[in-house]
Formats: sequence, structure tokens, C-alpha cells
Amino acid sequence: MPMKKREMQVFFELLKDGRMPDKHIAQKIRTTQPTVTRIRQKLEREGYIKKYGAIVDFKKVGISMLVVTMFKWADYTIEKKQDEARKDILHMPELLSLCRGEGMRGKTNIIISAHKNFKSYEDFVRALRKRWGNYVTDIESFISSVDGITKIFDPSECIIDILSKHETGVRTI
Repeated sequence: MPMKKREMQVFFELLKDGRMPDKHIAQKIRTTQPTVTRIRQKLEREGYIKKYGAIVDFKKVGISMLVVTMFKWADYTIEKKQDEARKDILHMPELLSLCRGEGMRGKTNIIISAHKNFKSYEDFVRALRKRWGNYVTDIESFISSVDGITKIFDPSECIIDILSKHETGVRTI
């Protein structure tokens, strides 16, 4: 069910800053703090908000590379192995995102990972091949130093823009 106007306002403020106290959100959107608290809890309970997190400075935490790795799942008839691989990959500490889909030259999965150095990346890909080499084929990677990042992955602005446009038919933010 779509969010109501007030729910959307609270949701947008939380996307902008999940640490903002309910009292401040209430002041910004001209409602009461208990209303904001009730809406926040509802958004969390219904899964609109899965968790709150910080956007870190990769360099300051010692990460020098971001990598997009694409691969093809070799045999879709072995669903159990796909599930095992997915669960295993989700536990790889370098993992930022894992997506299944269809794409370039038949690629069916994308991994976005962060690495301290090139050796960390090599170890990551070798572990992927070692564990799942019989099922994962055609591995290709795009490697970028963190110096090459123009805009860090932060979906909040995009989500606000998409939802605002969808609600009104025009961009509002």
C-alpha cells in the first residue's frame, strides 16, 4: 500500500538523515513528535526502512579500491547450488552488494566489493573461483581506485527524487 503524505514526509527526512531526532523532523514537517515517532516505527515495522547506516570515507578506513565483478551462472538447473553460492558470497567480508539479473554478454550476477589493495581483490576473486568455479563462469571485473569515485553510492537522493516525481508527476527536490 502506498505511503500517505505525512508518512512520505517522515520517510524523506529519514532518508536525508536517519539520525535526526523525531522532535526535529516534527518541527520541519510541522507536526508533533509523537506522530513522527509513530510513523517512524510503522516504516521500520513494515520494512520501508531496513536499517540506518553511515556513509564512510573509504580512504580514511583504508579501502583503496572498489570493484564491480560480473559473472555468469553456468547451470540454472542446480538451484540448490545457486542458493549455497549466494549465501556464501553474502558472507564474504569485502561484499558491498550482490545482484542477480541479466546483462552484458549473458552475465547474470554482479558483485560490488571494496578492497584495501590489489592483493585483497585477487584473494577475493580466487576464493570465488575456488568455491564456485564449477558453477561461475566468464568472470569480468571493473576496478576503480577510490580516487576515481565521482559520487559515492548513496541511494537516498535518488529514492527521494523518484518517489517525489512519482507522487506529483514533477520533480520536487
